[in-house]
Amino acid sequence: MDVAMSADKDCTIRYTLNGTDPTADSTKAASIGWSGDIGVRLKPDLTKYPNGQVIEVRAAAFDKDGTRSDVVRQFYVFANPFGNAAYTAQYSGISATVGGITATAVTQSPNYDDKYYITSLTLDKEHSETYADFLPELFSRIYLAQTTEGVQPISGHEDESRAVLAAVRAALNQALTASKPTLTVSPEKTTYANADEVTVTLGCSTGGAEIYYTVDNSTTMTGSTLSDPTKTGTKYENPLSVSIRDIAGGTLYIRAAAKKDGKWSGIVRKDLTFAKGVKENAFVVDGKNYKSWSAASTAVKKGGTIVLNDDVQLTEEDKLPDVACTIRSADGETKYRLSGSPMTMNADLTLSNISYALGNLYANGHDLTISNDVETAWSWTGYNLYAGSTVNSTAADTQYISVQAGNFAVIASGRGSTTHKADVDVAVGGSAEVELAGAYMGAKLDGNVKFTVAGGVKLNQFLGEQSGGTVTGGLTLIISGAPTMSTGSYSTYKASVNQDSFGTLDLTDAATNFITANRDKFTGFATTVMPTA
Repeated sequence: MDVAMSADKDCTIRYTLNGTDPTADSTKAASIGWSGDIGVRLKPDLTKYPNGQVIEVRAAAFDKDGTRSDVVRQFYVFANPFGNAAYTAQYSGISATVGGITATAVTQSPNYDDKYYITSLTLDKEHSETYADFLPELFSRIYLAQTTEGVQPISGHEDESRAVLAAVRAALNQALTASKPTLTVSPEKTTYANADEVTVTLGCSTGGAEIYYTVDNSTTMTGSTLSDPTKTGTKYENPLSVSIRDIAGGTLYIRAAAKKDGKWSGIVRKDLTFAKGVKENAFVVDGKNYKSWSAASTAVKKGGTIVLNDDVQLTEEDKLPDVACTIRSADGETKYRLSGSPMTMNADLTLSNISYALGNLYANGHDLTISNDVETAWSWTGYNLYAGSTVNSTAADTQYISVQAGNFAVIASGRGSTTHKADVDVAVGGSAEVELAGAYMGAKLDGNVKFTVAGGVKLNQFLGEQSGGTVTGGLTLIISGAPTMSTGSYSTYKASVNQDSFGTLDLTDAATNFITANRDKFTGFATTVMPTA
């Protein structure tokens, strides 16, 4: 909080924060923020005062002769929301009169996060003036506690303080309601397996409050409106077990609210997503049927194949095989979908004859082949193939990535602030449509990278080094034949956004018409190799 101060011309303002009156040696008010004001910037000590802090500012003006003005005292409060109950919004204030004292309280959510605080307390004009000596300090104690419960009267003004507390309490009680319930689930997952049972536990910090809940199942809902626990909720007694109960998968929407004295808290919500289930022979390894992904990926031998007989949605608990293998759909026209959470490879992998919908796939230093019969399912966000991972990674030898179909972004580094130590060879051909990058934003590729783009490919973008990304070795882009270049205004074909010139553009095997039409689109390359005349 910035506390601005002003005084007569040619006066100096000095202040204290320790409860003593300022002297000529106290800290001088200084510039704060960008407004041109002077004063003091207050910050709470969260380590020492995790439950909130009141800071008393005392300030005075000193003229050239050192004469001090009267001391001004103000209290500034850093508070947490009331923990045992909650307030409803009372933006225009709510008043109550007790013992002739009228108190008005304003409660609002200053951070717009559904956490409501007491933000203003006032008394009627007569008592504001009569109690001016101690009222700011008493109010600061209420602001800190966010309630009148346990607030101690001001020493020397005990009776008056108790009278004020009674009036404020009566006003606040009109805005008081139960706290929002707590809603926890066990186990906690991003996506649950289709057969998972989830335990839901509800609680409320407000003593005597009742909790009501609803559970909507996306597979059986009519319309898109979720049930309202304040109208059709079931009273919560004990933890409940929920599951999707549909092999197609879906989402459970859990909502809960607490009630006390006829007033409802806000509603809490938790969405539980369940993966699609699979049929009995969903996976085949060496002629044997498996119903679970984990069993099939454990059974496959090095160089073997996992055959899909159903669409498969992997969860965060699933992992790719530990041995080099192929994943493909069973023979026939159907391309089964492989979808789910971002996955990290644990060995070389070939994907063939599937509908790809995995999101981010991290090769983690292993070889990856996307065969020419793979198709990519439609996606808002697209599909990224990283040579590295989300942590530092290393390839034992030159790492090969081959993409012969589908629409992908292929990045030769890892993601985030990672280092991928490898020489990476990326070959793009067939009917693939790609965006290519040597190093992702903030990531480092510690090695050389070579991209080979064949005719028939649609190349939507090329960035050797994205913003903040680094390739420590060489960068080579080889164009063969006549790939299609995107005509979109966003398309960039640049060696680096960090360096003026970097890497080699090799057009030796590019078609003449391609060079004529597209040579000027490639920028920032230190060297360009052209066909021999």
